[in-house]
Amino acid sequence: MTGKLRLFIALPLELPDNVLELSRRLAGQRGLKAVKPENMHLTLRFLGDTLEDRVPDLRRAMEMAIEEWQASLGPASSSTSQRNLELQLKGLGAFPPRGPPRVMWVGLAGRDLPLLMDLASILDDWLHESGLGRADRPFKPHLTLARVRDKRAVGFVRQTLRDHERSLFGDLELDRMVLFSSQLTPQAPIYTELHEAGL
Repeated sequence: MTGKLRLFIALPLELPDNVLELSRRLAGQRGLKAVKPENMHLTLRFLGDTLEDRVPDLRRAMEMAIEEWQASLGPASSSTSQRNLELQLKGLGAFPPRGPPRVMWVGLAGRDLPLLMDLASILDDWLHESGLGRADRPFKPHLTLARVRDKRAVGFVRQTLRDHERSLFGDLELDRMVLFSSQLTPQAPIYTELHEAGL
């Protein structure tokens, strides 16, 4: 019998110093559980518990999505030349958008944002074509910074959001898509790369 893996597809990244500094601040705040910098990534699609024998289908969906996305960029892009996505980390926000915040995030902006949105949409189409269904909710590009674990942190979170609503935290260059498995532990999730495809 085939086992299950907790899976997601994401774009790995190198964090600018400003985000690392903010992450350290959040990690020291009581009532918040900050995401470790090495675990930050831009999630394109969370798949959850998935049968292990679907991994080849996921690999193919990723490769086909990137091929279609590259073709949509025109003749300057091909399967032999990568097209990195250049974006900026800008502004803090929270989920849910109204009521007590439960998740703090930093948003994305920049000229290549429409290309990122196209990539996520094409990937969703190929995953659907592969029998893995569509995403539960519209893609909203963000990096999760921290989760609120105690209501006593809400005041700090709201003030931090106000202080940095439009702050620019630095540039990002994204050049690969990765299928990750996630193993939950009491300290932090452990992510393992199962497949990588260059953009």
